[in-house]
Amino acid sequence: MTTPAPTYKVVTNYIPRYTVDGFDLPTDVREDFDYMEDIDSANFILYKGMYFSFDEVMRLNEGHGFGDNWHGIISDSSYSLLVRLVDDCTDSVVIATVSYN
Repeated sequence: MTTPAPTYKVVTNYIPRYTVDGFDLPTDVREDFDYMEDIDSANFILYKGMYFSFDEVMRLNEGHGFGDNWHGIISDSSYSLLVRLVDDCTDSVVIATVSYN
């Protein structure tokens, strides 16, 4: 007997959003990333009021199953975010949420 593959739904508006440079992070947010040695040179994604470091993005390899539009994923126990770099740079990204059924 085989286990059925998990199903999921990807939701995005495909609108690029600019990333945030480390030196532009609010002071209270910088405290969340105090483990970083050079926070000023890091890049961050602001999504729905939460900041995510590019260090949190795991690269997706070919055949990952989410389609060709996505370069990486941020996963937590309660959510997953897909990340697509716009023009192969870190100046802007498109974000999608993944909900698993």
